[in-house]
Amino acid sequence: MKIKKTHLLTVLCFILAASLCGCGKDKDKKDANEASSEAYLSYNGTDIVMGSNFDAIKDKLGNETAPSETIQPCDGGDYVTTIYFYEGIEVTKLERDGSIVNIALSMNGNSDASICGKIKKGDSTDSVKEAFGTPESEDENMLNYTIGTSSVVIYTDNGVVTGAALFPAQ
Repeated sequence: MKIKKTHLLTVLCFILAASLCGCGKDKDKKDANEASSEAYLSYNGTDIVMGSNFDAIKDKLGNETAPSETIQPCDGGDYVTTIYFYEGIEVTKLERDGSIVNIALSMNGNSDASICGKIKKGDSTDSVKEAFGTPESEDENMLNYTIGTSSVVIYTDNGVVTGAALFPAQ
């Protein structure tokens, strides 16, 4: 009897673990929280994820299009941020630990960058909703989503994606 209970417990643990491994990866889901476990921006063959170490991926992003800008905190905090500019994207790094705290798909430049490998500048708002589901909020100029631990704001103009920003969810 003890062997059967152990065997049953092992099988149940395996089933639970297997079901958890599949969470957030089902491409057929239309809920943004289920469509991807974390928000990311794909650029130059590199996936940029919020919180990852910028120095580890910097060389993969290519040449900067403008000198980086270092910004001192205006609230007296002990953090300094640096913004790096590439063709069509901006990446903001927190200097304290080197982590990425903001990724922006800018309206300027021609970039092949995509949001979660699904949406690019020039795509329609209908394409965004098809990819990520119903936004948490929207107006005529933006769609707001929470994907994983990131807030994703997709900027639009006349129903067309013009840019996006990813930052830590509040």
